[in-house]
Amino acid sequence: MYLFSRECVVASPAAMVPAKAISDYVTGLRDRELALYSIAYGAAWNRLTFSTWVDDLAAMEESTATLAADAKYQELLLAFGPHVSMVNDNLFNVVHSTSTEAELKFPNVVWSVTGVAKIAKIVEATIGGAQICDAWKAATGVDATFGSAVTGQFGGIGWLSGYESFADFDKAQGTARSSEPWIAAMVGIQDSVSDELGAGVSTLYRKM
Repeated sequence: MYLFSRECVVASPAAMVPAKAISDYVTGLRDRELALYSIAYGAAWNRLTFSTWVDDLAAMEESTATLAADAKYQELLLAFGPHVSMVNDNLFNVVHSTSTEAELKFPNVVWSVTGVAKIAKIVEATIGGAQICDAWKAATGVDATFGSAVTGQFGGIGWLSGYESFADFDKAQGTARSSEPWIAAMVGIQDSVSDELGAGVSTLYRKM
């Protein structure tokens, strides 16, 4: 499974209305949600992100072709376009998730942590990334998903976890800090990932 995200840097809050219209319209056309998030806490606060889960790249290509031929979708894009100064697409391949649900959901709050695996230790970083997810779930009861970047920087890795509220996220953070297995998992991956400035980014998103 893949997570496709389209990040849009916007010039003003006026972008929210046409962006939400796109999210609602595309969700109505598909059997999966096109979720819209804004950055609540983190860098690049003026960024909106459209996200959706896809089973495989063939399904993604089919969906893209369908939307390209949809007149209403093109109309909504034209309304949104003047508010956008930059667009960046990301494709995230799910390697491991603690969730037992048939389909991953889009919660109200998402914590995203990205990193970069050392090229010579991508396998070790992948194993360590999955272990961090399991330790997080065991400590907090909150599901976590780990994956690798298909596009962007080679060796890119990342974790996602979702919450009903920021209070729930805060509670999970406090619990994890006192969890020895989670701390051990974090320490265990350190030799496999880059510690250069900018290699790791933590962001909190709010669903719109």
